Amino acid sequence: MKPSAKVEIELRTLGLEPKKFTDTGAPSTDKTTIFELAGSPNDDPAVYGNAYDVFGGGEAGASACEALWALGSVGAINPNPEPEP
Repeated sequence: MKPSAKVEIELRTLGLEPKKFTDTGAPSTDKTTIFELAGSPNDDPAVYGNAYDVFGGGEAGASACEALWALGSVGAINPNPEPEP
C-alpha cells in the first residue's frame, strides 16, 4: 500500500489571548509570559494565573497552572537555545 501524499491535520487554539509578542510578531513564550499564565499555584493560598479559566477552572485549571509553573521554574523555557553541534 502506497502512503498518501496528503495528510489532514487539525489545529485548535486553547483560547489564550497573547499579551506579549516577539520582535517578529509571534506570540511570546518567554519565562515571564509562562509565569503570567501559571500564577503562583504553590502559594498558600494558591493564586492561579490566566491559564486557570482557559482550562475550565477546578482541578484541570489548577493542574495546568502547576504544570506551567513547573516548566518555567526548571528553566525549560529558553527563547534562544544554543544550536546543536
